[in-house]
Amino acid sequence: MSLARPTFYFDARCGFCRRWIPRWQQLTGDRVDYVGVAGDEQDLAVPAAAVREAAHLVVPGAPTPFRGGAAIAELGGFTGRLPVFRTLYRHLPGFRPATDLAYRLVARHRVAADRVTRVFVGTDLRRPRQVLVRWLFLRLLALVALFATLSWWVQVDGLVGPDGIAPAADFLDAVRQHADTVGWSDLERWRQVPTLLWLAPNAHGLHLLCGTATVSALLLLFNLVPGPALLVLWLSYLSLVSTGGVFMGYQWDALLLEALFASLFLVPWRGLRPGLAADRAPPWAGVWLLRLLVLKLMILSGLVKILSHDPVWADLTALDYHYWTQPLPNPLSWLAHQATWTHVPAVVFMILAEDVLPWLALLGLRRLRYLAFWGTALLMGGIGLTGNYGYFNLLSVALALTLLDDGALRALVPRRWRARVPDSHGFAHRRPRVGRRVPVAVLAGVLAVVSVTHAWLRVDRDGPPDALRDVAAYLGPLQLTSSYGLFATMTAERPEILLEGSRDGVTWRPYRFAWKPNDDLTEGPDLAGPHMPRLDWQLWFAALAGDCRRTRWYPAFLQRLLEGQPDVLGLLDGDPFPEGPPRYLRSTLWYYTFSHPEERDRTGALWTRERADHDFCPTVTLEDGALRIAHPTLQESVK
Repeated sequence: MSLARPTFYFDARCGFCRRWIPRWQQLTGDRVDYVGVAGDEQDLAVPAAAVREAAHLVVPGAPTPFRGGAAIAELGGFTGRLPVFRTLYRHLPGFRPATDLAYRLVARHRVAADRVTRVFVGTDLRRPRQVLVRWLFLRLLALVALFATLSWWVQVDGLVGPDGIAPAADFLDAVRQHADTVGWSDLERWRQVPTLLWLAPNAHGLHLLCGTATVSALLLLFNLVPGPALLVLWLSYLSLVSTGGVFMGYQWDALLLEALFASLFLVPWRGLRPGLAADRAPPWAGVWLLRLLVLKLMILSGLVKILSHDPVWADLTALDYHYWTQPLPNPLSWLAHQATWTHVPAVVFMILAEDVLPWLALLGLRRLRYLAFWGTALLMGGIGLTGNYGYFNLLSVALALTLLDDGALRALVPRRWRARVPDSHGFAHRRPRVGRRVPVAVLAGVLAVVSVTHAWLRVDRDGPPDALRDVAAYLGPLQLTSSYGLFATMTAERPEILLEGSRDGVTWRPYRFAWKPNDDLTEGPDLAGPHMPRLDWQLWFAALAGDCRRTRWYPAFLQRLLEGQPDVLGLLDGDPFPEGPPRYLRSTLWYYTFSHPEERDRTGALWTRERADHDFCPTVTLEDGALRIAHPTLQESVK
């Protein structure tokens, strides 16, 4: 029988074989014909009985057909890509017999192999596509960046504006003076503090950066020039983080920056409005950088709990404390705390989601990656439902989407709407030329190595080689990669600062905050949504320090209140001194806990509290524009 092109013969009665043929058709295209043999067909290039024993590949010009493992290996030469598998089969000692043995084992146990394949990979074995995943992920990333930027914008004047708590301009002046002292070049100064605010270190510059980041996020959200928009968004947000001090030093700010930069390897760069960019396959370098990021977040969060040796994680009692000691509880936190029967199962699930499933996702099996996605999504959903963490949970779920592929994403769509979602396997699937892919892959590889180095340093400061540590330290200010670790230790108490002002030192009025507990114990916590109230968060950290002298920004905060700065007062829930700023401020320390259900029914109080044996900060006042202790015998500065 004369064949025009290579032909692959397989047993059509074998479910395992039929399942794999679409994958090979996808890889080889029209370079190879596929023929299923179901009975005793005649006029075949290979006898039907031989095909039922093993697959055969007939190549025109070859003296004999290739059989079994050799047929599979030779198929790799018709994919249009480097025939790595065929080369290994032909030339690597020991590879051929190992492949043939594996083929015989599978051929003898086809039904079992088919079941295992369906469990761990799925029913559709075609090469997974990420066209729909890319589109949805970039929209969610843009939404997260928009929330983060707008949230910062409404607080920026009070936090780092010229009359704010920690002015960015003062920070940049200090860096400039240090640079002059140690002899930094202008380029080194920009590397150490990478921010466009160097060009306009004032309130106008801050608002221009916020506006630029907002516009860029909107362009990315609506898929307009997404590549350049993403680049400008990353640079703008990096500029804000670099000058945000402690108010921009949270793990999710670093996570957002790393996600934005890694997404530069994934985003379509051509076209004003590229849509799905269905004709351009998402680069695997970008897909795996983002997968590495979400797996790093989850794995490190699990490892730091183990390495901290915190007993409440070991005995599964961490959630007995978490809901009321977390920085900003939300309206469901009290209910979650009372549902004690859920605490141990929830901790066990957290251990599974952080310490087990992410490692399984690294094995390369599709269904195990899906499990890692669901573990991350459900854990982040639970955290977000029972606490105020701003945009962090949405960002984490968006990153976890990259663990899926288009087939899994379509499966999540209700059946009645699924037909409206295109099947990306029907799209033309072109990849850039090798000459364009190689530099991108090399750069992504370097970034991946630095990312893993940061993760390594998180769990072992002396582990990485000096060269890797030096590279990670040099690139550190750019925050291209970071390390993470959520809730490494669980706080077992909740100190709160009660800030009060007075005009005469006798009558005191409390300052109220919108999101953290106040002096009214019947007042429940509110839902902040994607908003990140950074002053309220920092007050939680400050209370844990136990003394204002250990919190550098707090005295400046008190001074702004005594000066009556409206930008700082705007960060609070109203001004208790509308007639003018007070003369004295005192900061007492209290320990809060959630009330028992019976007490809440009786008194309506959500919280109970008792005063600490010391104040958080001495009573202070302003003298000649300087903050001082308001005690007649102690006139030392508390700055």
